[in-house]
Amino acid sequence: MALTAPKTKSFMKPTQFATIRTLYFATVATLAGFACLRGQPAFAGPSVVGLWRFEEASGTTALDSSGLGNNGTLAGENGNVPVRAAGQAGFGNALVITNDGTDHSYVTIPDAPSLLIGQTATNAWSITAWVYENSDGTGDFIANYGRILTIDDGSTFQLESGASGDSEMYTWSAITTPWQVAWGVGNSVAPLLDQWVHWAVVYDGTNLTIYRNANQGPEGGVSSTPVSSPLAFPGYTGSIIIGSELDQPAAVTWNGMLDDIAVFAGALSPSQVATVMSGNFTPFLGGAPGIVSQPQSQSVPQGSTASFSVGASGQTPLSYQWYHGTNKISAVSNPTATNATLVLNNLQFSQSGVYSAVVSNSISSVTSSPASLQVFSGTLVGLWRFNEASGTNALDSSGLGNTGALAGENGNVPGRVTGMAGFGGALRFTNNGADHAYVAVPANGSLAIGQTATNPWTITAWAYEDSDGTGDFVATYGRILTIDNGTAFQFESGASGDSEMYTWDRASGLWEIPWGIGSSVSPLLDQWVHWAVVYDGTNISVYRDGNTGPDGGIASQPVNAALGGYLGYSDAILIGTELAQTADRNWNGMLDDIAVFNIPLSQAQIQTVMGGDFSAFVPRPVLSIHPSPSQTVLSWSAMQPTFQLQSANSVTSPSWTNVPTGAVQNGNSMTVTLPPAVSGPKYFRLIGP
Repeated sequence: MALTAPKTKSFMKPTQFATIRTLYFATVATLAGFACLRGQPAFAGPSVVGLWRFEEASGTTALDSSGLGNNGTLAGENGNVPVRAAGQAGFGNALVITNDGTDHSYVTIPDAPSLLIGQTATNAWSITAWVYENSDGTGDFIANYGRILTIDDGSTFQLESGASGDSEMYTWSAITTPWQVAWGVGNSVAPLLDQWVHWAVVYDGTNLTIYRNANQGPEGGVSSTPVSSPLAFPGYTGSIIIGSELDQPAAVTWNGMLDDIAVFAGALSPSQVATVMSGNFTPFLGGAPGIVSQPQSQSVPQGSTASFSVGASGQTPLSYQWYHGTNKISAVSNPTATNATLVLNNLQFSQSGVYSAVVSNSISSVTSSPASLQVFSGTLVGLWRFNEASGTNALDSSGLGNTGALAGENGNVPGRVTGMAGFGGALRFTNNGADHAYVAVPANGSLAIGQTATNPWTITAWAYEDSDGTGDFVATYGRILTIDNGTAFQFESGASGDSEMYTWDRASGLWEIPWGIGSSVSPLLDQWVHWAVVYDGTNISVYRDGNTGPDGGIASQPVNAALGGYLGYSDAILIGTELAQTADRNWNGMLDDIAVFNIPLSQAQIQTVMGGDFSAFVPRPVLSIHPSPSQTVLSWSAMQPTFQLQSANSVTSPSWTNVPTGAVQNGNSMTVTLPPAVSGPKYFRLIGP
């Protein structure tokens, strides 16, 4: 089924020192540690976390019979709203959804922690539904792969029927390819028109199985395929749409009736599928509490807001209590401490640590997995300097651990080269017109800049666009950097016949700005150029060479928009390409010192980072010393792996030298183990990046 989509670097001033005067006297600075909390018992069996039976006599609310409050709303375009009607005998009401080819018709269920099934590949889940697909008397499909249910508007998961000329069921995902399964034409799980059919999709951690009529009776069938994958991806929300997919044309809307749509946290057995098919959900309602979705670790800047959510199932009412480490968080000081979602405002360093929730009901209680919170002071959230001597890692010198990976198709991987004088290494990208070459930086909460229109941000880069001797663009709008594969943001150069820089996006359209041919910020070929894009909440500005020197320039446009915040947003970054477009969009030339900030840089600050000095923006790690008679162990946070350990005999020594022993990551720490000191004091410091 086809879906359409779319240098020698300046070092930080040393501010952290540690000293050993003898083997037994040391100044020790300790890093705030993360305590491990109680373990979490595994949930015993499938529990229904969303059940929509459509028994309401009127109104636009679709009540959730699971007891977890995941109520839906009937909606549609231009009045094409689902209609309540009598369903099959013994099943009360159902919804009639009409595919008119123009207007979506659907039920929308907002995101909730309890709906976040499949957070990991080992988390089992099930989805069941009674469906009646109407051919409107034609004997053929009216809908074009009619959607029964989608999660995250199809980004996470889709359960859909066939289309004219393709009579087979599909599970699908716009993000995760293992769920893209065509279940076969003419087999025991092919769709059936103009009759009631019960469908169940069950994932047990190793296989995905689809049941037609619980594999019972003349129309029963079952089919399985090996799959081991999470549903979750960065930006996963768990929101559900029944009957359509808004990201696709209205032709994908269901045509017919739907009833008893259910989502389970767990894998239904064949007999349990048959029980659900009969309309009996009692065995799957209530019971002891179970964890459906775990809170997720994150890194956020000081003064910002963080939230942790836990999704739970079980007999209602459910009670929640959040802990910071082993300390219960008071609902007096934080009213959200007894909610499913804990909200922490105006974060300070003391709030770093691990957080967990205890969920209770009248039967028992269960504790979530711990999630870590790192509160950092830096305003620099990603910095890739490409100074590694070899390998495919692109270390993040911001201290936040956003390490990227060099990648490419058919061997077209970026190459390590010497950059401009005084700036060490750089990466060379080759646009061969056929194969993408790029650096992939995975999503991380710390990279989620611009979540609202009031959140400022800055992106800077050194770029050398090579014309390969032609004096013209080789790349077609060569990508310097894209966020969420270009959906959230693109910063790109020009093309043959269109010599201008562009900011662009596919989500809002508000960043789609051509910056002018022949302007002070138009691209320059075959030379190093420094670029900065700054958003201050009111305007977006592009700087060329820091607006200084013979090639310096600046241009601004009024904009007030968020980069993120849309359904399925991911803060993952691609450097040098956009995989959602053809490979002729790949950068052609060199890139260096790519940086992302969560503040708007001033012109003076842009000129500072243009000179290679990021020291004012890098979080300074705390250095700890653990001496013993046999060895001395120095450690600092593994979130800041690119700092260099140095030593000297005096704090004021002009001759600090790099410690030759390399740092090794041990869990959350980078450690260096040295032999015991022999005489006199010894001082250590960390510098970088």
